[in-house]
Amino acid sequence: MKKSDVIQKKIDEIHYWDAEILGFDIRYFGDEITIILEDDKKNDIVIKFISCYKVDYETDAVEREREVKTLERAQLPYFAHDIHVSDYEPNFVKIKLQLPPLFINIICKDVLIERVSH
Repeated sequence: MKKSDVIQKKIDEIHYWDAEILGFDIRYFGDEITIILEDDKKNDIVIKFISCYKVDYETDAVEREREVKTLERAQLPYFAHDIHVSDYEPNFVKIKLQLPPLFINIICKDVLIERVSH
């Protein structure tokens, strides 16, 4: 099984479709990207993209009237629609995330998924 297929299977197993996106962080000078999704009333799902080579994202900032940091949790407009993983050069994968109005392309070496309590 290809690396991209293994990662895609792990991501699909969390049943992320229509999950509310609670966070998007870029850390360690772009080496690690974190997405936080609502899982249930007690837990969230943290997806970490490790050893990132390239990150590209687009938001709705051109059309938005308020800064996202001023929004309450219930006002956040981000929901998971699709996460697609494909192979990219040896040892890397390319991930396309559709979290409208946020769209992200990441090329990284690995993906870690964990459930954490709020």
